[in-house]
Amino acid sequence: MQHLSLSTRRIPVNLLGFKDLSIVRNNILPRQRQNTNTHAPNFRFIAQTRRFSESPIKTLFNQSEKSEIQRICADMLKSSNVLENSFSNLHNRSVLLIQGPDSDVFLQGLTTNQMQRLSNEPGMYLNFLYSNGRVMADAFIYKNKSLSGSSEKSYLIEIDSSMKDTLLLLFKIHKLRSKIDFLDVSDSYSVWSIWGAHLSSPNHPTMIEQIINENYSSSEALCFPDTRAPNLGMRMVMKNSSIKKPMLPSEFIEKDMSEYTLLRTIMGVPEGPKDLIPKVSLPLELNLDLMNGVDFEKGCYVGQELTIRTHHRGVVRKRVIPVLLSSDNIYAANSSSQKKSSSLGSVDKTINLSFSSQSEAPIEYLIEGSEVSDPFANTLKDVKLARSRIPGKLHSSIYNVGLAVMRLDVAAKYQKLVFPVTDTTAGSASDFSQQLSSPPLVVKDSNNQNVFLTPVFPYWWF
Repeated sequence: MQHLSLSTRRIPVNLLGFKDLSIVRNNILPRQRQNTNTHAPNFRFIAQTRRFSESPIKTLFNQSEKSEIQRICADMLKSSNVLENSFSNLHNRSVLLIQGPDSDVFLQGLTTNQMQRLSNEPGMYLNFLYSNGRVMADAFIYKNKSLSGSSEKSYLIEIDSSMKDTLLLLFKIHKLRSKIDFLDVSDSYSVWSIWGAHLSSPNHPTMIEQIINENYSSSEALCFPDTRAPNLGMRMVMKNSSIKKPMLPSEFIEKDMSEYTLLRTIMGVPEGPKDLIPKVSLPLELNLDLMNGVDFEKGCYVGQELTIRTHHRGVVRKRVIPVLLSSDNIYAANSSSQKKSSSLGSVDKTINLSFSSQSEAPIEYLIEGSEVSDPFANTLKDVKLARSRIPGKLHSSIYNVGLAVMRLDVAAKYQKLVFPVTDTTAGSASDFSQQLSSPPLVVKDSNNQNVFLTPVFPYWWF
């Protein structure tokens, strides 16, 4: 019997109702070929679009401006005293246990990172996504060494307490016939963060890990370096026992969790549903690629399509950026001939700004007390904006520091405006101040008052 190959299937010709094979070739195949060409991607257009819209982070600033960013970040860390040798109990985190012969394959299809890394590493950072590519929750996964002598595989997953039920539901939906078991073991474990100047050296995290391994068995404590950003130290999960605190050198002091929150906010590291808004946030906008939280070479997983397409097209226009908050108009003070205030760029722990309970507070342009449309619309040549675009949204804050998702072009220009470089070769700050009448960036607090805002790019991006 004659067959005709359509797509990947071979269909008998007589089942199509045609006796003459030439009729099929002259009618069906050309139409199929025409439809295929109609929907084929225009690679030339994609390449042109990528060249036009792609703005790598490293090209936003010149070398003098990058040095200024390092100085600002160093001042923020120094003024906050967060680099002292410290450890803190992260009581807002929960621990889930998943074990079984299929546990690694099961997690491989649900997480953004490569599970094979755990064959050589004790733990890693990753995200769980929804099928549309939006973020569900951030998590740390630990290789449970307590069952290392057994053939059964076991992992501990550290996640925000408010998202553990959502993650357990995700496991139930995708379990099917997988040979796994999972349960909430938060009552049996506590989560700790250990950081400080001693851990900034490449050798000291290994030293702390050795101390913990000497004082605890593999079933009592698990730890590994927090690789999301510099200065974040070690991450540790400890089994609850008569010893309530990690056994560390005497120079490490226990501090409140707010100190850890301040440290990661200054470093530009989002964490929890307040920063990673479920069903809304995108992984690359949350710096997941910069924080070693996604593997672009792994196979399929839930939410991979949008993530991998965004990465290969190279178009990430918005990212989470640390911001400085002030009740004073820092733009007016800086644009005048007066000397820049020494407090600008420092962390003030006496400031307590409160915002509404909503997850996102929109950042607005302000001219004479009113919102305005995008002031950069006229500076973008040959681009017609269908609607005005807000600069970003504030997600969380502590003292006078916060984390906001902002457009990179706007954030870079405003940082150059507030923190101009004295080097005459830079030139961008003065050009920008002449080009723009300095509409301040503001966000409304819980009393509907304007709080002025300026972005500060993390130094470790460059």
